[in-house]
Amino acid sequence: MRPPSDPRGSAWRTWCSAALLTLSISACDGPAATDDAGVDAGTGALAVTPPSWAECPLGWAREAVEGAAICTPAARVSCEGATFQPLGASACEPVDDRCGAGRFRELRDEARSYVFVDASAEAGGDGSEASPFQSVDAAIASGALSLLLAEGDYTIGSNVPDGLELRGVCADRTHLVAPAGRLAILVAAGRTVALVGLSVTGTGIGPAARGILVLDRVVLDAGLDGWGAGLNGGTLVADRVLVRAPHPSPGSAVGLGLSMIAGSSAVVSDLVVEDAHGVGIQVEDSSFEGDRVVVVRTRAEVESGLHGGGISAAGTATLTLRDALVSDVVDFGIVAQAGASATLERVVIEDVVSAPAETSGRGLEVWNSTANVGHLVIQRATAAGIHVREGGELHASDVLVRGTQRLADFGAGVLSEGSVELDRTLVLDSIFGGLVVGGGTLTARDLGVRRVEAAAHWGGGLACSNGGRCTLSRFSLEDLHTIGLVAVGAGTHLEATDGAVRRVGVEEHYDIGRGIEVDVGATATLRAIEISDVVESGVVAFGLEEDGTYVEGTRIDMTDVTISGIAERACASSGCAAEAGGTGVSALASASISATNVHVRGAPLCGVQVFDLASLDLTGGTIEGSAIGACVQIEGYDLARIVGTARFVDNERNVETASVYVPARGPSF
Repeated sequence: MRPPSDPRGSAWRTWCSAALLTLSISACDGPAATDDAGVDAGTGALAVTPPSWAECPLGWAREAVEGAAICTPAARVSCEGATFQPLGASACEPVDDRCGAGRFRELRDEARSYVFVDASAEAGGDGSEASPFQSVDAAIASGALSLLLAEGDYTIGSNVPDGLELRGVCADRTHLVAPAGRLAILVAAGRTVALVGLSVTGTGIGPAARGILVLDRVVLDAGLDGWGAGLNGGTLVADRVLVRAPHPSPGSAVGLGLSMIAGSSAVVSDLVVEDAHGVGIQVEDSSFEGDRVVVVRTRAEVESGLHGGGISAAGTATLTLRDALVSDVVDFGIVAQAGASATLERVVIEDVVSAPAETSGRGLEVWNSTANVGHLVIQRATAAGIHVREGGELHASDVLVRGTQRLADFGAGVLSEGSVELDRTLVLDSIFGGLVVGGGTLTARDLGVRRVEAAAHWGGGLACSNGGRCTLSRFSLEDLHTIGLVAVGAGTHLEATDGAVRRVGVEEHYDIGRGIEVDVGATATLRAIEISDVVESGVVAFGLEEDGTYVEGTRIDMTDVTISGIAERACASSGCAAEAGGTGVSALASASISATNVHVRGAPLCGVQVFDLASLDLTGGTIEGSAIGACVQIEGYDLARIVGTARFVDNERNVETASVYVPARGPSF
């Protein structure tokens, strides 16, 4: 962007000063004034449909957010021991909700024949309930595969047979303890092992699965070798599982909640991962399908390169989440990268901060991957709520992005260089931009952006640049700064239909609050749009680079556009009355504007303006109540192109051919 000390450019200031000193007004009368000029356009903005969740998951609360109807889970609480807060619960509850009062678990698989194991029993038992084995290894040595474990601490040797089931009396009373330097349990290739109703604790846990591992009402309460549960080409089936604070492995500082590599697969429900070091759930070249998944409080481990994100899918991974919460994490909430595919339905991501010495903190990140998202809430992410990088593809509906946090003067709701399709999206309280598109494509239907805080001289609703192709239909952009909607650069195209740009204010360096600006080679098609409560200009097309080079092809085609509530710059009352501005439509510096049925009401300076090798054509429409209806600042310009069929009503002067204030280009992107 241009430095703040020179917000309009020296060449333009020099021209304006000279022109004002030699001001010579010549005016002509336009068409006769007529009554009842029609100025209603842009009514499509009233039809914007906000995000709406048809129904809330069990235990979630419905929340009305400025027209949006979303669902959010209960606030998180601190749980201890073998208790957790599954998604949908408002309080802690036992991970194992099927405990009995007896010595051994009462709920059993009727197809199995169980032997009994009690760590407090005398050695030499036969495995009966009256004379249980003392150890798991003794029971396995007898050939038993189905073991009922009483209260106590147990270890298991390296020989884990296929079909083994360990069924504890209760997860808070039965503990499988990892021997020093080893995993608690290792499932070999082609084998199936089930753990039911127990906790895995000790110096570390981490059932590594190269076969099939079943976890039912299990607490994984420490960490070894960098993860709570690790799969290397194996399968995990899990229900009501808590992974708490997996310890970093020696030398790597990584303590992942769940790690999956090499074609592994997992199907889980009611999984909670807390206090992981690195990433809560890592899915690499594997598949993960989860219902009611929670990842909270991950921590950054910079040395490992894993910055504390929530859920990561990479390579050939497929990630499917239904009803999920990712909260209080570092670097990213959910990321799909390097060819992954993610499907998310009813997901909340909140409180994502940047990793140390990084510029990160995105809620959802898609990078050379594809994400299909329905019903998504992202709150208080840093730098961007959603970031679609180059090669990324996002299809999303019913999305709320709220309260992004500032990082290096940035905090956009949606940032994209890829391909984005949005239906029913609301962006609230972002920083710098509601949506920032730096290439690729954006298609947004039913889009709302409200309250964008200015940073780096801009705080608009949408910026489309770097050859981006941006299409908006049914949109409302409100309470913005500097420029509401801007398209910049050769190859960039903006198409906006049925929308509104309202209340665009100024920031400290640029005393402008324009509605729409199209610059230096970009093109735009505008249809049925209302622009209101802006400062200095409603619509501007500008075809001059900062170095003075004219750029061909800058063009706006606009139909059924209404512009009203145009204010002068603040300096109008403090020494720059001649540069106060207040123009509805300005075609400047080789740019072209074709306007059909465009209505401008109450412009303090010019209803429409053409200057410096630009072209402006009006067909129909009304210029009403302005100081000057048309400011034509090109010698010999064919006035019929402007006044031929347009109506000029109650203007102080209908046409002015002398020099008046000319808007300069706004901040660069």
